[in-house]
Amino acid sequence: MKFLEALAQTGNVQASAYFVQRSRQSAYDLKRRDPDFARGWLAALVLAREEAQDKLQERAIEGIEEEIFYHGEVVATRRRYDSRLLLAHLARLDKIAEQIPAQRGAARFGDMLDAIGNGEDTAPLIATPTEDELATLAAEAEARRGPAEEAEQLLEFYAVCGPDHDGPPDYFRMTPEEAAEMERDYPGLTTTATGIRDEAQINAMPCQAEAMLAYRRDKAEKGIHL
Repeated sequence: MKFLEALAQTGNVQASAYFVQRSRQSAYDLKRRDPDFARGWLAALVLAREEAQDKLQERAIEGIEEEIFYHGEVVATRRRYDSRLLLAHLARLDKIAEQIPAQRGAARFGDMLDAIGNGEDTAPLIATPTEDELATLAAEAEARRGPAEEAEQLLEFYAVCGPDHDGPPDYFRMTPEEAAEMERDYPGLTTTATGIRDEAQINAMPCQAEAMLAYRRDKAEKGIHL
């Protein structure tokens, strides 16, 4: 959509409508009628925010050249460093950029334009987190990890087999003391250190976490701390 592409460049509805030879009101009417167009509109404004920031920086450094008239003639020029209107425009775009759907639409703006052009639903494009979102969430989760959880991740996995165990062993992350205590509590049971601390490697092996949970629950009921 040419209008949305122009809006992403300027952030100006009037200028974008003029670019496609439509009225400003017709653009707003379409926005109210078409939810896909409305999503593209918000995404375009998020992208326009970057353009507004560039212009603001340019004006702050270079100013705006104005002509000075005297008796209807240009007699001089001057530099004016006033960016209040642009700052107000940028503040409005900042509020739009805080909206998650608008951010996702901006990140997938090309796909959104294609969907609108093909008459397809754009809702799925704003329903799924972007790669940047997922990376941020992962970083936040890592930052929230406490010392106890970090220590847990350092524990080695042990292969555990009962006396009548015919299948593959179960794998539990525990300390050597827990492994020794498990063998004392259950005669005939064997625990073997695997040297593996990466859960992804263990997940590729037969592993029944329920058994370890049952063991810990049984010990807790007996009042014995692992």
